[in-house]
Amino acid sequence: MKKEKLIIICMDGLDPDYISELKHSMPYEKKLTIPRSLYYGNKPHTMNIWGSMFAGKEKPHPKFQVSETVKNRFRFRKILHKLGIKWHRDGWNIKKERETHVGSGSGKVHNAHVDYKETIFSQYHSFIFDIPGVVDGFILGGSLKQVNQNYKLFKILLNCLTLSSYELLAIYTHQPDIQSHMELNCDSIYKEGFFIAKDLARDNKVILLSDHGCSPYTHNHTDYAYIGTNFPFEATTVLDVKNVIQSIMEQKEE
Repeated sequence: MKKEKLIIICMDGLDPDYISELKHSMPYEKKLTIPRSLYYGNKPHTMNIWGSMFAGKEKPHPKFQVSETVKNRFRFRKILHKLGIKWHRDGWNIKKERETHVGSGSGKVHNAHVDYKETIFSQYHSFIFDIPGVVDGFILGGSLKQVNQNYKLFKILLNCLTLSSYELLAIYTHQPDIQSHMELNCDSIYKEGFFIAKDLARDNKVILLSDHGCSPYTHNHTDYAYIGTNFPFEATTVLDVKNVIQSIMEQKEE
C-alpha cells in the first residue's frame, strides 16, 4: 500500500476569479492576499512570491526591487507596448509573432535567492521541481516549445513521483501564466490542472496553488493568489502557505 503524500501542484498565474468563472473548484479553497513588498512594477511578481510562500516570510528577490529607475523603465515600456514595440533580452522585437518567444527573461539573472534550508521542504523528505526563487535553474522565459516541454515534464513528474518514497512533493509549471501573457486561451490548462489535482487527491493530500492570478482578459497579473485543497485549512495571505503545509504534515505524522 502506498503511503499518503502531500503533493503541491504549483501553477503560476492561476487566477481565482477566472477559476470561479469556469466553475472549477476544490473541496476547500481561498483567495490569498499578497504583501505589497512582493510586488514589482505595481504587480505581484513570480520571483518574489514563491520563495516567500515556502519560507513563510517576505523574501523579495534582490533583483526585483522597485526603484525610481525601474518606475521610469516601466513607464517607457508602456509607451513602447502601445506602439506595438516590445523589448526582449535578445534585442528589439517589433510585432514579433507570439509563437516564437515568451516573456523577457532568460539566463542567470533569475537564479534562486531563497536558501532551501529556510523553506518548509528542508524539514521533510521532499522533492521540488523548478520552484522560482528556490530552484537555481528556473528561468522566466524561453521559446513556447521549451515551455510546452516543461509542462509535459511537470505532468510526468506528478504521476511518477507518487510511486516514490518522498513524503512532500512540490512540482511547478509556468504554463497558465505564459499562455495568458501571450493572449492564448487557458481554459484547457485550468481544466487539466483541476483534473490532475482531484485525481491525485484520491490517495493523497493535495494543494493546488498559484502565486498570483493572470487575467485572461487584460493578460496582466492580478492581486490575489489561489489555494485549493482536499482538507480544511486556515490562510489569508500567501505567507500562510508554509503553516498550511506544516500543519497537514504534522497531522500525517500523528
